Amino acid sequence: MTSDHHRARRNIGGVCETAGTVHAMRTVEANAHVAAAAYLMKQADATALAIVDGHEPERAVGVITAADVAQVIADGKNVNDVRIYELVSSKRV
Repeated sequence: MTSDHHRARRNIGGVCETAGTVHAMRTVEANAHVAAAAYLMKQADATALAIVDGHEPERAVGVITAADVAQVIADGKNVNDVRIYELVSSKRV
């Protein structure tokens, strides 16, 4: 069996799930809204997601945490208006 056989991938509105043979890794595309990340974290009972490049979905480019979402809210910004790539400062996504 190929490794692709062991992976199921689902992408809905920039929020992805990649299931492997052992663990499920939650990811979100850099172009998705912060609200999408917050929703997926809540559904998965997780405090962080890997950020992936929309053009190279297997390449993680960073991590978004619940603290990042809280900071957006504390700054008075709307999580539906802020894109995740806007929070990534160390790399161009």
